[in-house]
Amino acid sequence: MTSQDDFHEELLSSNEYILALAKRWVDGEEFFEFFTSGSTGNAKSIIVTRQQIIASITRTASVIEYIPNQNCLLCLNPRHIGGAMVLLRALQLGLNIYVCPPQVGSIIAFFEQNIEIHHSSFVPLQLEKLIKNNPSTTLRVKIQNIKSVLLGGSPISKHLEEILYTFTNEIYQTYGMTETSSSIALRKLSKGITEEYYKIFDGIEIGTDERDCLKIKGDITNNIWLQTNDIADLKNTNKIKFIGRADFVINTGGIKINPEILEQKLAAQIQNRNYIISSKPDDRLGERVVLLIEGDEKIDFNFDQLSVYEKPKEVLYINGLPKTDSGKMDRITLKKLLQY
Repeated sequence: MTSQDDFHEELLSSNEYILALAKRWVDGEEFFEFFTSGSTGNAKSIIVTRQQIIASITRTASVIEYIPNQNCLLCLNPRHIGGAMVLLRALQLGLNIYVCPPQVGSIIAFFEQNIEIHHSSFVPLQLEKLIKNNPSTTLRVKIQNIKSVLLGGSPISKHLEEILYTFTNEIYQTYGMTETSSSIALRKLSKGITEEYYKIFDGIEIGTDERDCLKIKGDITNNIWLQTNDIADLKNTNKIKFIGRADFVINTGGIKINPEILEQKLAAQIQNRNYIISSKPDDRLGERVVLLIEGDEKIDFNFDQLSVYEKPKEVLYINGLPKTDSGKMDRITLKKLLQY
C-alpha cells in the first residue's frame, strides 16, 4: 500500500470514528473511553463519564463565548481527548463542525475554501508551522479571523509566544488531561498579553502534594482529588504556573534538573529545529545531561548562562527524535535508548 493510500485509509478511519462518537453522544451514552497521549509511558485507557464531559464543556464555555450555529474546525486526532472535545462541545452547544486532517498542508487547503471559522483547537506545532512556513498575509489574517483558538497537548516555544502576542483574536494555551476531560485552565497569549500563570476555571479546587505536584478536585473529576505529576507554582487558589513533570527530572550529582526549564533557556539558540534535553547514566554523577538536536548542522552554543550542572555534557545530532502517537516528544523512549 502506498503512503497516499495509507493517508486516505487513515482519513476514512478518522471520519468513521467521528461519526460513531457523535452518534454515541446524541444517543445519550454515559461512558466514553479515551487514550492518554503516552508522553510518560505507554498510552493508558481512561473512562470518563458524560457528566464529566458536560462539566468540562460548561467550564470552557464560561470563558469562551460559543454562540449556536457558529463554525468549529476539528483538525486534531479525534481519538484523543483534545480532538474529541472539539466535536463534543459542538454537539452540546449547537455549533457546526468542519473536519480537516491534522496535516499542515490539509489545514492550509481548508483555509483556501474561505469557510468562516469561529473556533478551533491546535497543537502548538501545527500553528507554528502554519505561521512560520507560510508567512503570507492572507493565511495570517485567516488565523486571526478565528474568534477563539485553543492550544494544547505540548509546550509552546518562546518564538511562537512572541508571534501570538501580536495577534488580535483570542488565543489561549490550555492545561488539562484525559482524566479531566480536557482543559481545567487557560493562559492568554494574544492581544498584547502573554500571561505567566494559567487561570483555573471557577469551581475547581487545586492544591499540591509534598513534591509540589498539582492535585485537582471538581465536577470534572467526579469531586475526587486527582493527583498529577506536574510540578506547579500556585500563586493563589486559582492561578498556577507549571515548572515541569516530576517524572522527567534529571538527578545529576545530587542536583535536580528540570529538562523542560533547561529547554526554555536554550530556545533562543535553537530555532526551527526539534531538540530535547535528556540524560545518560554516569558513574560519577548518576545521570549526565545530554542535549539532542534533529539534523546534521552543528550549532555553536554558548552555555555561559547555565549552571555547571545544567550544562549538557554531550550534544548529539540525530536524524529524528522519537514521538508518541499524539506527536509529543517521547521522553521515556528516548531515555531508554540512551541507557546503552
